[in-house]
Amino acid sequence: MKNKPSNKEKIIDNGQSYYNMDVDGLPKREKKQTLYLNRKERIAVIKAALATYFPVYLAVVGCFVLAVILVYLWLK
Repeated sequence: MKNKPSNKEKIIDNGQSYYNMDVDGLPKREKKQTLYLNRKERIAVIKAALATYFPVYLAVVGCFVLAVILVYLWLK
């Protein structure tokens, strides 16, 4: 078989884009800004994070314990 030359025009990619293709959740290409906190501010941020996430953590653990208890009673 002979390779026939194609008459199609070759497209050359020059890297130009017309639309922002960044998606939420993917790392940004921009440099991240650093946040400098002193000791009191860092402790306040940690306390706020724990106060926010601790009830959710307790709810998940409570549902797991409830499921284990129900399975135990069901299979007893």
